[in-house]
Order: sequence, then structure tokens, then C-alpha cells
Amino acid sequence: MRPVIFGIRNQNIEMFMMRWLVSLMIELFLGLYGVFLAIQIVRIFLEIMPKDIDLDEIKTDIRRIKGVVDIHHIHVRSMDGEENHATLHVVVKNTIKISKVA
Repeated sequence: MRPVIFGIRNQNIEMFMMRWLVSLMIELFLGLYGVFLAIQIVRIFLEIMPKDIDLDEIKTDIRRIKGVVDIHHIHVRSMDGEENHATLHVVVKNTIKISKVA
């Protein structure tokens, strides 16, 4: 009778350890993913410029438009973490019509 009880007890300990290990893995995954999401949320709330944006390239592309004199006060931010938006001031010549630029 004793070996059977020992086998049942040993099996319970193995199940306990397995459940503990699986729950630990789930907690680590959720914890790390939570930290990742928190960093993204802070970047959005602070309106930090996305890493993959090159302001010099944006300025160069806009200056190529006929009639553009100067560009300043550029802000690029992400509103949702995936789509980027830019606001900027563009100085144009007096002779250019807005309908021709847009």
C-alpha cells in the first residue's frame, strides 16, 4: 500500500511544479509585454518623435515644391503608435496660389 500512496504523492508534486512553472512563464510574458506597452504609451503621451523619421529628408522634399521659400517649426508625432502626423510652418512666395500647391 505504501508505494501506491508514494506514487500518487509524487505525481501531485510533479503537477504542482508543472503548474507553477507554466504560471511563472505566463507571468513573465505578461509582465514583459506590459512594460513594452507602457513604454509605447509614454512615447505617445509625450508626443516623442518616431525613431524612423528623418526631418532633413522631409525638409528637402518640401523645399523641392515650386514656390516654397522656407520651412520651420516641424513637429512629427504618432497619435496611435502606428500612423505618424506632421505639423510645420511653410513660407511661400506671394505669387503662388494655394490651389497650385495642394
